Amino acid sequence: MGLAIAIVTGALAAFGVVCGSYDGAPGPSSADPAATQAAGASARRIHRYVSPQGSDRNRGSRARPWRTLGRAAARVRPGVTVHVAPGRYAGPLTIARSGTARRPVRFVSDRRWRARISARGEEVTVVEIRADHVTFAGFDVTGDGVERAVGIDVEGSENVIAGNRVHDLAAPCAPGAGIGIGDEGYRAQGGLVVGNVVERIGTGPRDGTCRLIHGIYAAVPRVTIVNNIVRRAIGDGITSWHAARDLTIANNLSVLNGGAGILVGSGSAGASSVGHIRTLVSNNIVYRNAKYGITETSDGSHDVGPGNRYLNNLAFANRGGDRSSSSGVGGLSSGEIVRRNLNADPLLKGAGYRPRARSPAVDGGTCEGASRRDFEGAARLQGRAVDIGPYERRSAPGRCDR
Repeated sequence: MGLAIAIVTGALAAFGVVCGSYDGAPGPSSADPAATQAAGASARRIHRYVSPQGSDRNRGSRARPWRTLGRAAARVRPGVTVHVAPGRYAGPLTIARSGTARRPVRFVSDRRWRARISARGEEVTVVEIRADHVTFAGFDVTGDGVERAVGIDVEGSENVIAGNRVHDLAAPCAPGAGIGIGDEGYRAQGGLVVGNVVERIGTGPRDGTCRLIHGIYAAVPRVTIVNNIVRRAIGDGITSWHAARDLTIANNLSVLNGGAGILVGSGSAGASSVGHIRTLVSNNIVYRNAKYGITETSDGSHDVGPGNRYLNNLAFANRGGDRSSSSGVGGLSSGEIVRRNLNADPLLKGAGYRPRARSPAVDGGTCEGASRRDFEGAARLQGRAVDIGPYERRSAPGRCDR
């Protein structure tokens, strides 16, 4: 069935974070959607199938699959897994039927990135999830919007976006994202964005002038963003705004983006009086972005911090801030917790941006926020300590004490 199936079955539970959240608040280790959904994996599941060779007059069985994703979305209910065969599928796709914590709805590409969804139009959202407790895993998503575009738009609560490739999203500098988490009323909360590749988002120069379309965008509380590779967005690689707070942003690689590598922000509609607090940013590599490596900002009316934590991140050659900060983590509010961050060449190699053996990313991380598996599903940690970034270099197994 391929890697995508592994992500959403036994391996999915491993993407829960290793350590609890800050200040005793319920953290992803106890409330993370991956852990919650995995707990229900033993519940009876119903399997349905989609194939380019199918027909929407069929029953959706393995022998008689449906033809379109829209037909599958209209027929799912809690506990259904939709298996999608390799092929090209027309978007946009809207998933509006919810699962439950114990019986999520799951859409899974049977072969990673081989089920391809695309859409074109004036304002394009290729995949929209207007439901709760939905897993969407292993797809290739791309689109072309004349005025604006979003690759995967998550409007509900406690959804899992895992192992997808969202790429070549053609759109001008207008509100959008490769993966966006947050509904229009900012009432949703929770969710897991794990192991995705998000690349070439938006059309235009990556020079810091566009502040509207980003790689991964969290706009609501309690979103966990781990083990993702984000590159060449014309805005920020990973960003947050509106009602975002209580985030975990860990073990990501954000490279060659037109804005900040990672931005923690608060402002505009949905922002609360408490501002953006209790967020953990750990073990990330931010490299060659047009603005700061890691930074904060607000609209002036809503605070960011105090007490957000920035631990064991590695920044290098980010044009907006590394030279004014010893670690590439700068422009932060007073009262933030900033420890063990590095401003050093990560010594990455190849198109996959893997750290070399002598990279400061190797054994340079912390258990705080780290997932139990890396981008490729290998156990974390190995060696003396967690590696910084999405990959864990193979070595003798270690242990994070929880």
